[in-house]
Amino acid sequence: MITVCIASYNGESFIKEQIASILSQLDDKDELIVSDDCSSDNTTNIVSSFADNRIILIRNEKRKGVIKNFETAISKAKGEYIFIADQDDIWLPNKVEISVNKIKQIESNNPNKPVLIFSDAKVVDKNLNIIIPSIFLHTKQNPATFGNPDILCVANRILGCTMVFNKRTKDIILPIQNYAIMHDWWIALSVAKHKGIIKHIPESIILYRQHNNNLIGSNLIQKTNKIFKLKSLLKLNCKIYKMSSHFFKLNYLKYLILKIRLHI
Repeated sequence: MITVCIASYNGESFIKEQIASILSQLDDKDELIVSDDCSSDNTTNIVSSFADNRIILIRNEKRKGVIKNFETAISKAKGEYIFIADQDDIWLPNKVEISVNKIKQIESNNPNKPVLIFSDAKVVDKNLNIIIPSIFLHTKQNPATFGNPDILCVANRILGCTMVFNKRTKDIILPIQNYAIMHDWWIALSVAKHKGIIKHIPESIILYRQHNNNLIGSNLIQKTNKIFKLKSLLKLNCKIYKMSSHFFKLNYLKYLILKIRLHI
């Protein structure tokens, strides 16, 4: 059984396309959980319009924010394999098959271990025109290193919208603490802490849509001149350090050394 988790919020522009791309790859026994964070637009009506028994719609009574909204969806997941999905992307037709085959292969050699899989993605604009064919190639970073604890303690390079993990991973990631920077970073750190397996799929199997209303957008296509005040930068790094220290013994000096050594 597969569970797909979407955290929705005012997603009427694109969520219908995304749900259709997901449902076409699910079996009758699978489920798609949409946790809606008090949308003020037509999002929940669009979700309900599918009239599909595989869809479970959760309506939050008050705003939770993206991290806790994803936590709500994940906590309700019953599947052996749990996918994270953004409301505005598109899943390419072979995403589920490729992802499940990969995770089962790893599980066969690593029983009872947390397993987290992530993939490459094509960055597209709001009309699905390709901007970047491969995030992996564009960033010139080696995805085989993304699960390295030293890297994860200072930066997250794994796109949550490409993640799939097994039930054992779900057992170790909840609850997500309030000081988590983002749900996907928390998940990756959890797996690394428990000596789980983090592997990548080299293919781009989703269309990662960028548009003006992205809650969390890629910095890959926007090179905006930003002036970071020292106070703001310090505050951010203190938050990252606090989250990373939850998982690994790390003093602040070591944290800074890792950032300098890894040029992050």
